[in-house]
Amino acid sequence: MRGARAFAWVAVVVVGFGCASVVGEHEAAELPGCEITRIVDGDTVDVDCGGGVDRVRLMGFDTPESFRAQCASEAARARAAERYLAGEIARARVVDFAFRGRDRFDRRLAVMRVDGRDIAGVMVSAGHARFYDGGRRQGWCG
Repeated sequence: MRGARAFAWVAVVVVGFGCASVVGEHEAAELPGCEITRIVDGDTVDVDCGGGVDRVRLMGFDTPESFRAQCASEAARARAAERYLAGEIARARVVDFAFRGRDRFDRRLAVMRVDGRDIAGVMVSAGHARFYDGGRRQGWCG
């Protein structure tokens, strides 16, 4: 990956349900081990890289809200999306992150791949998410 627009890819090797270790592509010896410590919801995970937990908003898709669900069906869909993401991570041999800055809530932004597949496409294809590239989000009720 060359040029100013290249993003650092980080490979994650899954070591257990919802946990993963991070290995840097070019600087493996310099990076501390990281673990996915929590699936927050269908499009957000917590990662600990030795310096404390960092919240990561996964890019390219949006899932129903679990904390501020507007209706019972949104809450149920949010739980299903969270379970599906957790299952994809647990079954994966390799999980990659391409970190791309931070959002307005100071969460790290990242594109995540599971065994080479973009998790955004996986979640949308399974019916648990919509493609999303920023801006105003659509509601999940009605």
